[in-house]
Parts: sequence; C-alpha cells; structure tokens
Amino acid sequence: KELTSWPNWYFGLESFAWPSSAKTHDSGDSGLPGVLDCPNGVYNSEKYFECEHGNQTRGMLVPIEHFTRIVDVWEIVRKLVTQKIINEQMSNKLGQVSTGFAAICQCTQELQASFVENLLKIQDENEFWKQKMLLEISELSSILEKAKGDIREYYQTNQQLQQQVLNVHTENQTLRAKVLQTEQMLEHLSQFQFAQPNTLVSAIPTIP
Repeated sequence: KELTSWPNWYFGLESFAWPSSAKTHDSGDSGLPGVLDCPNGVYNSEKYFECEHGNQTRGMLVPIEHFTRIVDVWEIVRKLVTQKIINEQMSNKLGQVSTGFAAICQCTQELQASFVENLLKIQDENEFWKQKMLLEISELSSILEKAKGDIREYYQTNQQLQQQVLNVHTENQTLRAKVLQTEQMLEHLSQFQFAQPNTLVSAIPTIP
C-alpha cells in the first residue's frame, strides 16, 4: 500500500486469483468478488501479486506459501485483540463485582454491628426482666408464707369455733334435758291437790 498508494485494497490468496497456478501476467479472470480479471498482473514469487481492475479495485494477492504465516500472525493478533476485549470486559465485571463485594462487606459490617447492639440490648433486657422476675418471685413467696400463716390461724380459729359450737350444743342439750326434767316435775306436781291455806293453818298443832 505504501509503494503503490492505491486507495482501495483487496486481500486474497494466489490460488483463488489464479486457479491454474499460472505465473504469467496474462492470466484470466481471478474469480474473486469485485475482481473480474487482472490484466496488469505482475508476478513476484517472493512477495505478492498485484492486480488492478478498471482503476476501481486494486489489491494484493498473497502466494499460498506465504499465507500460512500471515494467517498465524493475524490469528494471534485477532486473539490478542479479542482477549484484550475480554480482559477489559472481565476487568469491568471484576470492578463491578469488587464494588458489589465492598457494598456487601459494608452491609455485613453494619449488620454485624446492629446484631451485636441488638444482642447487648437483648441481654440487658433479659437481665432486667430476670431481676424483676426474681423480685416478683420473692414478693410472691412472702405473700405465700403470709397466706400459709393466715390459713393456719384460720384453721386454729375454726377449730376453736367448732369446739365452742360443740360446747354450746352440749350446753343446749343439757338445758333441754333440764327443761324436760322441769316439765316432768311440774306435770308430776300438778297431779297433787293442795289444801286451802286456812285449813292448813288450823291443822297445825299449837305448840305450848
């Protein structure tokens, strides 16, 4: 391109341009798209074929024996470029992953701090409720002991009242027996006929 200063280039293989492998300048149609023939073909076994068609399509046709080395270099360059693109994409993704990982680490640290804070708060609350429950249990124990004492006192009072009721019942039975006995005595006395008082006085002998 530097030697000829041609504006447009067509790159191809010698075997495609010259199927008959002829090494003369009067070869026929090259058979390439856009290159109908090469009337001005020039052969150089060490370098390349040059072809011009109607001042529109110009190109370099590489001999088949040199094409392998060119393809190897081109494949290496293509792979390097592709790998560079892949590396850039991976670098971008790695940057995104690093950013996401940093965010995850920060979120994890915040969660850990929040968890520790909540855990300490829960421990404080548990200690508070524990002390409160112990105090309430102590108060309930005191109330229970007092209730036991009241129950004992009530039981003793109840026993005394039952004894008093029993005594009253016994006295009542005794009174009933006395009333019955009195009624019997009155009934027995009612059977006697008493004399008049004057008669009784006159009947009393005079004591000298």
